[in-house]
Amino acid sequence: KGAVHIVKEAKKKKINITAEVTPHHLFLTDSCLENYETNLKVNPPLRGKEDTQALIEAIKDGVIDVFATDHAPHTPDEKNVEFDKAPFGIDG
Repeated sequence: KGAVHIVKEAKKKKINITAEVTPHHLFLTDSCLENYETNLKVNPPLRGKEDTQALIEAIKDGVIDVFATDHAPHTPDEKNVEFDKAPFGIDG
């Protein structure tokens, strides 16, 4: 939500900036992490519904320029560890 505001303000000032969003940041929230699901450990981390809605509005408003997958696959062995030891990344 905060980053959307910063990008929106920069674009109003005609600063040459682009913004991207990933599908998992649009459709998943931090509630998906309640069971410490390592396959959803991403960076930046998943946020709440309010942030997800802000991203959707940013798409509608033309603030978001690019859709990216952020494809960062890991083997099951790499992800099947304690949450704090799991690498960041999600299949795109």
